Amino acid sequence: VADTTSAYAAYSVGGMPTTDNMEDLIKLNIAAYYLSDYSLETIRVKMGAYGAWARVRGTSMLFFSYRTPKPLESIDYYKGLVNNVINNPVSLSIFEAAKRKAFSDFIAYYSNRALARREENYWLKGEKLENVWRRNINLILSYTEKDMIAILEKYFNKNNTENICITTNKDFVDENSLLLQDYMKIEIPL
Repeated sequence: VADTTSAYAAYSVGGMPTTDNMEDLIKLNIAAYYLSDYSLETIRVKMGAYGAWARVRGTSMLFFSYRTPKPLESIDYYKGLVNNVINNPVSLSIFEAAKRKAFSDFIAYYSNRALARREENYWLKGEKLENVWRRNINLILSYTEKDMIAILEKYFNKNNTENICITTNKDFVDENSLLLQDYMKIEIPL
C-alpha cells in the first residue's frame, strides 16, 4: 500500500534459463516482446492501464502493468497469457515486430564495446565475440512462430514459481479486502 493514485501490477514466473543457455534466453526474449505487444489490446485498451510489458529478468519472466485501474484483473490475465498464446494462432504482425525489437536491442547492446567485452569475459568462454554475435543474429532472423510456441511450452509448466506484487492505495485495498485477503500487505510510508 503506497500513497499513489495509480496501481501497478507485476506477475513473475520463475524457472527461466540463465546466461549459460544463451540460445534459449534469446528465444524467450523474443517471446517476451511478443507477449508484451499481444497484451496491449487487453491491458491497455480493455482494462485501461497506461501500459504493459513482459521481459526476462534474471531467471524469471516478469509481466507488468502500470497505472492500471484493474490490477487484480491484470494479474489474472497474465496468469493465463502464455497458455492463451500457445493455444491460439500466432499474430504474424506482432510476431515480426517482436523479432525486429529483439534484433534492434541485440545490435544496440553489442554495439557498446564495453558491454561486449564484459560479456565476452563472462559467458563466451574463449569463443570469439564475432562468432557468437553472428550465430545469435542468425538465431533471431531464423526464429519462427513454432520456435516461440516450443520455447514457451518448454519453460512454462506447472512447476514454475510465481510471485505477485500489486502496488496501490489504501482506498483500493479497503474496497477489495476480500479479494486481497491472500496477499501480504505492506504499508509504505511516504
